[in-house]
Amino acid sequence: MDSCNNFFVSPMDTSEDAIERFLDDLIPFAGQLPDLKQARTFSVYSLSSGFGSHESIVFSSDGKNYLTVELGFEDAVDGVRRIRPICRPITGETIAKLKYIGTTMTTAERIIGAALDTMASLGTYVKGFTDCQRYCRLVLQELRLVHPDPHDGDLVVKIAGGIILCLVIAILTNKARDSQKN
Repeated sequence: MDSCNNFFVSPMDTSEDAIERFLDDLIPFAGQLPDLKQARTFSVYSLSSGFGSHESIVFSSDGKNYLTVELGFEDAVDGVRRIRPICRPITGETIAKLKYIGTTMTTAERIIGAALDTMASLGTYVKGFTDCQRYCRLVLQELRLVHPDPHDGDLVVKIAGGIILCLVIAILTNKARDSQKN
């Protein structure tokens, strides 16, 4: 995931076309998805390679098929880089890296709805603030689950981001003053 290369990214496109693109992305996984409307118990996991890395939430209803819900990026039709929810299968050695969170009784349709609703309400992506870790926690909250790691982003990244933001504001303010003098 290229989230480390993106500090600010525009909010999700919530148009019907954008939602349709996300749903179309699920078509290749149709054989791995349970009946969308049937309530069942899902095991829920976190997938992250450590401090400051990309995080995904992983769902499985059968212990064989594992699909992520995660924050991704797309260069939208309007030329603006935007966040969007993505899903991908987890297989092989990656399954051993999953961190168990709990179970939830719900439908696949509800999980998809939580992924879309949470992404739509997340707003602008800001690394260390409204990023993939925050997104995962909000999806879990929407599904009434609690993430076992209480941090919401990384403190170091938040502090660095705050410092960078202050510097950018100071530079822009000085440039604005200089241009008003001329």
